Amino acid sequence: MGRINKRSEVALKAAAEMLETTRNQSVKAQLIRIVLDYERRQQERADSNRAERRKRAENKEIARSRSKVQELTSAASSKDEDLLDLKSKLEDTNQKIAELNQDLTDAKKEADTARKAAGEMQDHLKVTRQIVEHVARSVCAQKRSNCAAELFQKLKLNVREPLAQVFEAMGFDLKKWYSWDSEYGQNSDLMLEALLCPEKHEPEKLSLLRLKLAAMGMDCIDAINAVRSYRDLRIDFTELKELTHPHVTFFDLDTRIENRIPQKFMPRLTEEALRNASATMKSDPTEKLKWLEVVKKLLEPDSGIGSLLLMELAQTRRVVDKSN
Repeated sequence: MGRINKRSEVALKAAAEMLETTRNQSVKAQLIRIVLDYERRQQERADSNRAERRKRAENKEIARSRSKVQELTSAASSKDEDLLDLKSKLEDTNQKIAELNQDLTDAKKEADTARKAAGEMQDHLKVTRQIVEHVARSVCAQKRSNCAAELFQKLKLNVREPLAQVFEAMGFDLKKWYSWDSEYGQNSDLMLEALLCPEKHEPEKLSLLRLKLAAMGMDCIDAINAVRSYRDLRIDFTELKELTHPHVTFFDLDTRIENRIPQKFMPRLTEEALRNASATMKSDPTEKLKWLEVVKKLLEPDSGIGSLLLMELAQTRRVVDKSN
């Protein structure tokens, strides 16, 4: 039976007292029907309340279930997105791995090719070294030095190891050559000073310095030596012009001489050379005059020789003028 409120309880108690005290059967029957109807309605109300509570409970459960299903669906959707993202990243990773494997394969092929080329290069170097050793034994020291100088200038920056092997085969120490190259650099004056004192330096060093000067357009050693030879009457004027070109220019229409060799490297006019030339060319005053004029313009006289040179020039001009 459903819950009884105070008013209903009072009514039931009153009905129960009336049933105990009344003797009227019709009234008792009527009271009993009222009580039974009340009980029925209370039962119906209780059943309805239970049904409502059960329905509300079921609805709450359904709502919770729906919410849970929605959460699970959302989570599953998120998981699917994560799986798709992971799948995409996995595909990218696999692609990169495939590319790396291909790069590794290509690198191995290149390494094999490089090793093969290096092996062939070593074989070539062995043959080259044998040829160099054979040639080096068959040529003179000067030619060997000149050849080494040319090789050094061409290969010094790029192929040190092969160059070292070739120089070893030729009997040279490549480290010395690099030290000479560093010591003299592009200092043409320093190189000329060394070349003008060859007895103080190794022949291969002189070969290198001459080649460096030639590359700079400053190899005037032959011209300087030619001037010295002309001073000492070992060559004539025609040879002088040929051997000093392009460092010294002689103008045929006048007596001008253009000398591009630094004066400090030119030989000096000595008293011995002046007296020897004067005595040797005494019978040919015209040739003597030309010699005197050339050496006066090209050479600095030793101390005390300047006045003697001027006297020889004046006397020789008078002789030539009289003969004409």
